[in-house]
Amino acid sequence: MTSKSLRKKSSKRSSNSNPPSSQDNSMALSAPSFYSNYRIVPLLISAVMFVFVLITLTISSKMSNVIGSDPNTDRIYSVEVVNEFPHDPSAFTQGLLYAGNDTLFESTGLNGHSSVRRVALSTGKVEAIHRMPRSYFGEGLTLLGDRLRCSILKCKTVGDWQLTGKFYLEVMELRPCITWTLRHSKLSRSI
Repeated sequence: MTSKSLRKKSSKRSSNSNPPSSQDNSMALSAPSFYSNYRIVPLLISAVMFVFVLITLTISSKMSNVIGSDPNTDRIYSVEVVNEFPHDPSAFTQGLLYAGNDTLFESTGLNGHSSVRRVALSTGKVEAIHRMPRSYFGEGLTLLGDRLRCSILKCKTVGDWQLTGKFYLEVMELRPCITWTLRHSKLSRSI
């Protein structure tokens, strides 16, 4: 029988391997770990975003100086109440027109409650009123010569009210169909 040689493998280390020195140990302890790098990433992102915002704000402020600003939009207006007048609190005012001689003309809205009125400015008393049909919702009001014109919401209809008190409805093609107000120019005599 052949005898097998049972040899133990040598547990020798290679000649290059030296026991770790104290200098290597200190570097291993001071090297940043994965977790400390992970904490730095949000700080770096925040710093980059902060710098980006500062640059953007600087550029935008310089651009507004180059472009200039519109003096009409930079004005600050104030309001001073010089007088108060009584008014019907149940009136849903849509159009209001001062006609001189202490007289206001008013159009009111709400289905079933719309009207055109002549009101004494100093007292708030309704001197004349024309109630519109229940399906009408009164809107804007303007003065055309000797008559008032009141638009009626969603109806392609306007009401003309002569200052003498006669009221009549006139069907007109209004564009757009939903009207909110009326405006009148003395130059073109149109609404």
